[in-house]
Amino acid sequence: MDGRDPTSFSLYGSNDGSSWASIVANAGLNPPTSRKTNYANVRFNNSTAYQYYKLVFETTRQANNVVQISEIRLGGRLTA
Repeated sequence: MDGRDPTSFSLYGSNDGSSWASIVANAGLNPPTSRKTNYANVRFNNSTAYQYYKLVFETTRQANNVVQISEIRLGGRLTA
């Protein structure tokens, strides 16, 4: 269902699991128009390593409080 596709996200990091630092705030996503197609890669800078990460999908195509995802890939290098 297209309406559940995420259209923005925020990413947070923590070393204790209770205090969260914002890494990316409400960044826009462009959902693909055809099904079973990958989103474009999203790149961001982060100079702090964290033990925990929290990914929050802020909005979807339709404001129905339901989100669908099939895969999330995280990777890269820590920038100093």
